[in-house]
Amino acid sequence: MIKVMLVDDQNLVRKGVRSLLELSEEIEVIAEAPDGIEAIRTIPEIGPDVVLLDMRMPGKSGLDVLQTLSSNGTLPPTIIACWYQGRCQGLPVKGCQPGGAGGCNKNGFSRRINGQAGSYPTAAQRSGKHAY
Repeated sequence: MIKVMLVDDQNLVRKGVRSLLELSEEIEVIAEAPDGIEAIRTIPEIGPDVVLLDMRMPGKSGLDVLQTLSSNGTLPPTIIACWYQGRCQGLPVKGCQPGGAGGCNKNGFSRRINGQAGSYPTAAQRSGKHAY
């Protein structure tokens, strides 16, 4: 079972993504956060296998979350969700390897989680620093 945390400032987006992900028997959404501040507090506490992280949020952005959790060694594999093509271009994000961060737009997030999250180590298997 892949444990996923959703981080997005829009409640409707979080609920919709949760509904879609819960159609899979291999994915369990274990938590949601409405902003970067809550994400920075919650992610280390619950240890999700994968985080689906919106980049554009008021207050602490997705990039702030990546930098904070990476610097303290608590960043799980993270999929950057940019719901509008082109709005997240140019963000300094390495991607798509275990322990790193990958990006996708709204058309690709479910394929990314279903197709690649299973290759990421679980929270219990992870150790060491994570790239962002």
